[in-house]
Amino acid sequence: MSEKKRKGTPLWQISKKFNFAAEKIIPDSFVFCVVLTLVVAVLSLTVCHIGPVELLTSWWDGLSSQFTLAFQMGLMVVVQHVLEAHRFPSYLMAFQVLYTHV
Repeated sequence: MSEKKRKGTPLWQISKKFNFAAEKIIPDSFVFCVVLTLVVAVLSLTVCHIGPVELLTSWWDGLSSQFTLAFQMGLMVVVQHVLEAHRFPSYLMAFQVLYTHV
């Protein structure tokens, strides 16, 4: 095997460097969420002059409002998968075409 084939193409070498940066240097999105949550908490405690209990209450109210959205999105994914797996929309459309153009 030649030396060039073992090293790969130039595009592969460039993509390998970006892959290294994405895996080793750039942190996960969860780390960004935790760090930004802590930064906002510290800023709201210092700038807005609210207590820690009020801060946690406000944080929980905002988080609990997102549970409904997360449940709706999860339910939408499951329903769409079931409809696609059982080809229900195509049967429904065939029924509609047969009985509406009479």
